[in-house]
Amino acid sequence: MPGGRSSRFRPGDHRGDLVAVSRGLPTAAQVEAFLAAGFTETDILQVLLAASVKTISNYTNHLFHTPVDKVFARRTWAD
Repeated sequence: MPGGRSSRFRPGDHRGDLVAVSRGLPTAAQVEAFLAAGFTETDILQVLLAASVKTISNYTNHLFHTPVDKVFARRTWAD
């Protein structure tokens, strides 16, 4: 997105790990770095919500064996 939030990220930038790698318990320094990059506390909540929706989707698909769409079939792996 030209001029959008994604322009603040560079290859190798791991601010997106704020929720995933810290398992929901980022350090004060991680939060400060995220905010210092120009993001807000609302952005932190949006990252958390995105991770939550993805987790619920994955669990649902695993529990109910949702078939993968043909267009994505080549990206699957064996259990």
